[in-house]
Amino acid sequence: MLEIRNGKNEQTLSPCIIFISGNVGVGKTTVIKNLEKRLSKERVKKADLRLNHLVACLLTLILSVRLNNTDRLSPLASLSVFNPRLFIRIYKLWTFMLLMSLAVKYLIKIYIPYLFGRVVLVEGGPVATITEYLNVIKAFNLHSNGGIILRFSYKLLSVCSDTYVVLLQAPKKVLISRWKSRSSFERDKVYLSRSSGYVDFHSDVQPKIVENLQNEKKILNTSTKNPESIATHILHWILRSQNGV
Repeated sequence: MLEIRNGKNEQTLSPCIIFISGNVGVGKTTVIKNLEKRLSKERVKKADLRLNHLVACLLTLILSVRLNNTDRLSPLASLSVFNPRLFIRIYKLWTFMLLMSLAVKYLIKIYIPYLFGRVVLVEGGPVATITEYLNVIKAFNLHSNGGIILRFSYKLLSVCSDTYVVLLQAPKKVLISRWKSRSSFERDKVYLSRSSGYVDFHSDVQPKIVENLQNEKKILNTSTKNPESIATHILHWILRSQNGV
């Protein structure tokens, strides 16, 4: 049981996995930091689970370097700009490597810490992975429904019964404004027809994914509440769930 720092009131949170998903600029990192402040740090583990990391990222990085990526684009963006057909040819291999990456990272960074009694705060997670994967399929006009990645991602959500999914939302104009303040706005998502399409796609798809989950889930708007109150709301919600209230 983990102590929640709340003034004079001491409450306990059982080990669990909390996935914090949402669009770019919605405030995932800030909310996770506030959650961490409220929990005993020695019993909290932070992680992230995203598309295109570990060996899958290595593969696309090598390919993008070979394509003379002088603009320092992200690997997928580089492939899209210089040789999209190359990515289409290695798509199945990339998917397999991505699958292995997700499995290894979930086991080491998330599931094992949970087994050792940690509350695991995860930025991204299966909801984000599914959305990103569908986005890549759309961007590269791939003839695939993403079945294997979708099934595997949903399976990860069912591995542990103490899994909670939080989707953070904000109006599209707010998200795009926040994203444009970042230098990566045009660079990293250049493989999309328009960068705002990335925000639109995630805003439309992620709520539909979350609503159909069997897990305990919560959708919160970050434009109407500050990160501290959102973190408090999340912890109280999980406490009520764990206590059967």
